[in-house]
Amino acid sequence: MVRRGNIMKRSILVCATVLTTAAGMATAQVSEQTVQTLRVEDPSNPMNSIRLQPPTGITSYALTWPASLTAGTWTFVINGSTGTMSWVDPTTLGNGPVEIASSGNYNLRRVAALNNIAPTGIGQYANDFSGSRSAAGRTATGQYSAILGGNDNLASGQYSLVVGGNSNGATGQYSLAVGGNSNLASAQYSLVGGGQSNQATNSYALVLGGQSNTASANASVVVGGQSNANSSSLGFIGGGNNNTSIGNKAIIVGGQSNTNTANIGFLGGGASNNVSGNIAVVVGGQSNAAAGDRAAAVGGQGNSASGGLSFVGGGETNTAGANYSAVLGGQNNVASSQYSSVLGGQNLTLSANNTAGFNSGSAMTISTANTVAFGNNNIWLANNNNTASELRFYEPTATTGAFPPSGVNYAGFKAAPTMADDNTYTLPASVGNVNDVLVMDTKTGNNATMKWASVANVLSVTGYPSVQANVPAATDNVTLDAAQYSAFYIQSDNGVGGDDDILSIINPTPGQVIYVYWANDTQNDVTIAGIPFVVPNGADVGVTLIYLNGGWRCVGSFVQP
Repeated sequence: MVRRGNIMKRSILVCATVLTTAAGMATAQVSEQTVQTLRVEDPSNPMNSIRLQPPTGITSYALTWPASLTAGTWTFVINGSTGTMSWVDPTTLGNGPVEIASSGNYNLRRVAALNNIAPTGIGQYANDFSGSRSAAGRTATGQYSAILGGNDNLASGQYSLVVGGNSNGATGQYSLAVGGNSNLASAQYSLVGGGQSNQATNSYALVLGGQSNTASANASVVVGGQSNANSSSLGFIGGGNNNTSIGNKAIIVGGQSNTNTANIGFLGGGASNNVSGNIAVVVGGQSNAAAGDRAAAVGGQGNSASGGLSFVGGGETNTAGANYSAVLGGQNNVASSQYSSVLGGQNLTLSANNTAGFNSGSAMTISTANTVAFGNNNIWLANNNNTASELRFYEPTATTGAFPPSGVNYAGFKAAPTMADDNTYTLPASVGNVNDVLVMDTKTGNNATMKWASVANVLSVTGYPSVQANVPAATDNVTLDAAQYSAFYIQSDNGVGGDDDILSIINPTPGQVIYVYWANDTQNDVTIAGIPFVVPNGADVGVTLIYLNGGWRCVGSFVQP
């Protein structure tokens, strides 16, 4: 058993002196003194003392003091079998787990017996506590470096540190390699934490875990993943596989085979995506590219945002190729002019500025500026607030700001409050002529085809019903039944005061047209269902009425049929 401690040497010598003095004062017949506690006082202050006393439950043994005092830094060594103590140089003991490799370099290593190959060339103030290596030089060779465990590690950088792992190296100044296998921190202030075959090769670079990752730019970072390479100064790669970051402050998060060459660009996930525009973004998807400065592509496949401040939001093979352009999904859409936007759909190209569109079918190109185009689809002005929506056309104005400005009016269309059915109107094929009116040409079910017609043709006798109701003469305030006839012949009484007024026309249907005719009426004021008319004296004339929105309206007059 070994007992060390040169810090107790003076107290022990004083104790020995006291014992010797005490022994000299005793009689020659006394060879042993028995005490329970030995108290050694401070000569200058007896109140201060050191007490030596045994623990309880001891087994008796004897200690024999060294025969003489030896100068220098020594320690007690006690022979466990005889109890004989001697002074020994502590550097020559050699039977602990750690030894001084070189007293001049102030370094420590595991003792040779605990190494498979004893390390050589340990740096000044360096420490190596690993137990196995492939060669003697695989040790802490850098000044103030250290290796804490592991196998075949190398700390050659000044102030470098390797903590555990296998075949790791911290070769840069102030570098650190922690755990893992075959990792290397080769630049100053670089760090590799775990994983396999990872390298931090530039100043302040960091690799945390993963496999075969490299951070080769200043202050670059790779966290996890496999075969990622970050050569972007102040750049970051987080996970994924085979990702490459090259631009300044470029970021890649996850995904596979993605490349970021932009300054301050961001690439989030997906596969085979590319960011090359400054401050540009790609998020997810496959084979997408953001090549314009401050451009963005989000999701989808094969999309490209190549214009400055352009955007593609999903879909496939879409391109926003001009500044401030956008494609919001769909397939095979192109916005190639400034301030143009495709709202989705497919096969639409906008090649003029300030355009927007949506196409649902075959390829279409819009090359007229300031146009909104909807191709191959229907437009609904829907509602679920119990109010029919309006299609409004505003009059011209040059006022900017809030719209509409005060005093600007519009013309609008909207559905009736209550529709009997779904009605579809097909517009005329041509522009028509001045003073033409819009009339129904044909009607199939709820579908009506409109046409332009002159007033003369609309009010002509052409198509006048062959069957009419003959209203007897001298009849006033009559009621006509629209369900029975569509033409009524009023036989005038030619008498004064007999205005031949029609009190009402009953049983109409929306849009129904009827004809009312007076023969040689001598009066000039006639009322039909509340509608006043002036009939020339002695003329044979009639009026054409239509039933709309709950009332009869006059749409013209005609001569004798």
